Amino acid sequence: MKRFRAIAVCIIALFGLNTQLSGQVLTNKGQTITITNGARMTLVGDAVNEGTLRNEGTLSVSGDWTNSSSYLSDAGTFILNSSSVQQVNHGGDTFYILELDGGGRKVFTSDIEIINSLMLISGVAEVPSDRTFLLREGVSVTGGSDASFIEGIVYAAGTGDLIFPIGVGGTYAPVELLDVTGTSPVTGMEVLAPNPSPNAGFGVSDVSALRYWERTQLSGDFEEAIVKISMRDETIISGSGQAVVAITDAVGGDFTSAGQSAATGNPADGTVTSSDRVDATIFALGRELNEGRLADSLALVSLLNNNPGSWTNDVNWADAGITMDTWTNITLDAQGRVASLVITDGGMTGELTPDLRVMTALETLNLSNNQLTGEIPSQFIQLTALETLNLSDNEIETLPDLTGLTQLTSFDVRNNRIQFASLEINNLAVMDYSPQKPILNTGGDIRLDVGQNFDVILPDDSPNNRYEWFLEGVPVAQTTSPVLNVLDLNFDNMGRYYAQVSNTVVPGLILQSDSVILLAEASISGTIRASADEVLEAGTMILLKVNDGAYDTISSEPLLSTGFYEFKDTLANYVIVVDPFDRDAYIPTYYERTIQWDGADVIELRKDTTMFDILVEIKPEETDPEDGNAAVNGSVFTDFPDDTGGRIEARRKVRRVGVALRRRRSTGRVEDDDFDLFAYTQTDDDGNFKFENLPVGTYRIFIEYPGIPIDEDAFTEFTLGEELDENSITLEAVVFEDGIEIDKVEEVGVPYDYLNELSVYPNPTSGDMFITISARKAYEIELELIDLRGEVVIRERLNSQNLGNGTRRLDVSTLSSGLYLIRVYVPEYQDQLYKVGKLMINGR
Repeated sequence: MKRFRAIAVCIIALFGLNTQLSGQVLTNKGQTITITNGARMTLVGDAVNEGTLRNEGTLSVSGDWTNSSSYLSDAGTFILNSSSVQQVNHGGDTFYILELDGGGRKVFTSDIEIINSLMLISGVAEVPSDRTFLLREGVSVTGGSDASFIEGIVYAAGTGDLIFPIGVGGTYAPVELLDVTGTSPVTGMEVLAPNPSPNAGFGVSDVSALRYWERTQLSGDFEEAIVKISMRDETIISGSGQAVVAITDAVGGDFTSAGQSAATGNPADGTVTSSDRVDATIFALGRELNEGRLADSLALVSLLNNNPGSWTNDVNWADAGITMDTWTNITLDAQGRVASLVITDGGMTGELTPDLRVMTALETLNLSNNQLTGEIPSQFIQLTALETLNLSDNEIETLPDLTGLTQLTSFDVRNNRIQFASLEINNLAVMDYSPQKPILNTGGDIRLDVGQNFDVILPDDSPNNRYEWFLEGVPVAQTTSPVLNVLDLNFDNMGRYYAQVSNTVVPGLILQSDSVILLAEASISGTIRASADEVLEAGTMILLKVNDGAYDTISSEPLLSTGFYEFKDTLANYVIVVDPFDRDAYIPTYYERTIQWDGADVIELRKDTTMFDILVEIKPEETDPEDGNAAVNGSVFTDFPDDTGGRIEARRKVRRVGVALRRRRSTGRVEDDDFDLFAYTQTDDDGNFKFENLPVGTYRIFIEYPGIPIDEDAFTEFTLGEELDENSITLEAVVFEDGIEIDKVEEVGVPYDYLNELSVYPNPTSGDMFITISARKAYEIELELIDLRGEVVIRERLNSQNLGNGTRRLDVSTLSSGLYLIRVYVPEYQDQLYKVGKLMINGR
């Protein structure tokens, strides 16, 4: 080919001219050439632009084109016009309008981007696999034939309707993606031949082996589209009515049917458009599986495989030994087609398979009382024989436009989660739609720091919706907006929010949203001290919520070694208690300083609060035999129903219940009498407690069960003295939901009328134990020494006459070292127990 050269010394401007340059190489060496609007420059031969070429008119090139500098065009047409092969390297610039003409092959060796339009007149463009041919959003495509198309991947930007003027092997086989949805998608399509794996799957009996189309993504997110493909010289169908768009996601996979919504032309030269919106990547021409009984049976098997539930155990559709004539849950018409399909109360789950669309003889479809979700397939519009459709009592959210089902006489979608937009487009007189279940939204509990803002948002599916918002059942706003702005979340405006939605087009239905519970949170912190100068280094902090007179355990946190603690929780009224690890030294103490819950300060948490310090109560010293010889024993039980939830020690748990014993302190004036804390303990794992070595006096007992008061008639105050019926008692406490009952069960002791003194010494001892008795009357006494396993290691029958009101020695040198319990029995008084105390032996 001749190469033409035109060297411009100044800026060349062509106004209204038709200029042809030939006979030399055209090379623009760093100059500016402008082709004005209406002007045409024809270059017969190769052309190289190494300067600035501004095209507002028409530039036609018949040889190779190389743009190594700057090509500018926002209105001009660029024509590749050659009858032979043209090499096109446009650099990184764009074409406004690109026209293929001349009949020759155009080989693009650079990326191509078209802004306005692509005109296919004559000539095939070849796009290598490492190059990009891009049609920007809104580019128009005209022409296209076996003589002119793009061979390779063509990309189109945007959503809506996209056309791809592609072909392969001398055959023009364009494809269109209609009503594309997604997020800024740049979608590519390529036609390839032959189709190496035309495997027929559901809904198709044959798949074309001539060619297939493949979708790729350059960028963005592609959601779905209707697909329109070409029919060229097809032999698997005899008419366009048999054609469907077949889809799969990988070469070699089974093609399934995406249906047919329209067809043009014939199998030799036509198109077919899918009825389904798809997101598949591989497309081919398929022959519809329209043999009625076979199609029905495959549709039922698809339902069996794709919508599981307990119903699948009750049908016999998977039994290879029987025919469809004996299948359960269906009835057949005279032609053997499925006329009725009924599956109710079967736990069917998932979105319904669209494969049911082939059941074109179906008159009754009843899938009520299942757990179907999501969207009813748009393909159900093909069930044109339907008279009864019952989808009530499921979890369905969306309906397609089914107004084309003109044979429907009953359409029941009650008790689903369908919103108004679906009901507006299906405004059928035969449709029952009220009531519906609550609208699904974010739901649940949402915890925010006090003072934050939050938007409660519902799906906004129709401009005809009206929203009434509620907080704990009280109206707070009426609006057309599905968004409620909750500002400055605090104690007064936190709680359960929901909306009731009505619609000006759909009468007789009020939709209620799921509730959103907004909870404002704040923190409580402080320091726990053992004394004014000493922090408590170990323990557990417990946060109790005041709830209708009872306390619920909300959380517990370990106390830091610095004595610091912190809780963060919902705004409410709380009580805080610290449970020291060292229970021999300290008593669980409530804020501010009390061991009884009914004396605790209630904290009204409304904002972040600090300095809730607690000084723990010191546990009274243990008593010993020298303090006294009286005793109090008891047990604590609960009698709560099973639904008491988080109440402290609920559900019959009785271990570690605090028991306080207070002793009257007399000031000499009756009205000034008071009770001081004398002893404290907690119930053991069996719910038992005991106080020993108590001096005579008047006592009050308190059972610590937060939120549950002690019954006013309970046996709480008693006197321990030296008489048989005064020096030892056994109590039983039962915790009910509304109060604690305390009763005296029995009284035990020794007859002090006859026994003045009984002492044991030395204590501890390493060899001999001496017993001193002083009695007013002769009677028998039995002594037992018991080890910590509860076994009697020494038993002696003593007689006061033999002792002569004196002292007796017992040898304990053979016993192991340890702590022993001494018990004294008086047989004359039915072996009632006199508790002497404990003996420490430092023996062998």
